[in-house]
Amino acid sequence: MFLALLLALAVPSLSHGTGKCGSEEVAFDNPNPQAAFLASVPSPPLEIVPLVVSGPSSNRVDLVFFSDGYLAEERDKFIEDASRLADDVSNNQTFHTVKPLMNFWAAFTPSKESGVGVGGTPKDTVFGLYRDGTELRGVYYAKPEVAAAACESLGMQCDYPILMGNDPLYGGLGGRFTVITPSTANGALVLRHELGHSIINVGEEYDGGFGYFGPNAYTNLSEPIPWSHWLSEPSHARVERSVMPMQDYPWSLLNTSVPWTVTFESSGAYARHVVRFSLSGVPQGADLRVDLDGADLGWVPRPNIGVDRWHYDVHRNGGLSAGTHTLSFTLLNAARQPAAQICNAEILEFGDESEFVSTPGH
Repeated sequence: MFLALLLALAVPSLSHGTGKCGSEEVAFDNPNPQAAFLASVPSPPLEIVPLVVSGPSSNRVDLVFFSDGYLAEERDKFIEDASRLADDVSNNQTFHTVKPLMNFWAAFTPSKESGVGVGGTPKDTVFGLYRDGTELRGVYYAKPEVAAAACESLGMQCDYPILMGNDPLYGGLGGRFTVITPSTANGALVLRHELGHSIINVGEEYDGGFGYFGPNAYTNLSEPIPWSHWLSEPSHARVERSVMPMQDYPWSLLNTSVPWTVTFESSGAYARHVVRFSLSGVPQGADLRVDLDGADLGWVPRPNIGVDRWHYDVHRNGGLSAGTHTLSFTLLNAARQPAAQICNAEILEFGDESEFVSTPGH
């Protein structure tokens, strides 16, 4: 427990996503994720493989990747997926300073079906991971008692269980059990974010969420800033001038007949703005056009993103005029139906550099 507390205090931010689609609603399932596990069933058989080991579990924080939706013949794939994520997370700036305090393990159990369930229906897998719909958002578990039994069976070798569903696309959950997928584009990002919920029990980091609490939340300007010791100039801390005139989470399937559009009002009082959105099922730039007030924003997909979800920021110098504006997403390739989806969209307006410092690391 002492090491877990030390780990929490040593890591400035375990949440490294961007925007609500960064790992957002891959939200957390339990306001008290450190509550004792209450296993009521036997543990599934587990093959334990060391991934990143720094010392004995008696004085280390142990994170264990548990397999879900991996067939017996996919065992090597699971080990490769878990190893890739353990290496990424332990070497990333989020954890590198406390890497000597941590162990990462893989625990393999074969499932009877491959993959993750959709539409709220789990497959025949060890922990019953599933998506609520088809959107690339949260991934939930149907068998928490099995997950609890698996972790408890390892004793002090399992401080934080990570349930990894065999699905190549974005998704996750934080809390009692951290749930992730091995998405090559998003898996490590989602894992870092969700571990923030699981290890430190912090709230969200993105705009528009419902849970803001813990060491990364600051709501009373008359009180000391919790992270002031990490500021370069703590005596000059201020609220940077910005506003979010529009935010929407439509999770809407796109079609070539009617663009998805949203209108919003701007005060016209800001010097620059960002159009932020996330998409899935749109692998090519020729598949989609994104317009603001009829002007093509020149959207280009992340290279090799395929049909996975990704988050885009279009930075635009110059302020929006006062009045009504329209943001639209027009699907140009009918072959992308019905997978193409607009997940979220928002507009952020900022003051000039004297009002909102945009220098990285500020």
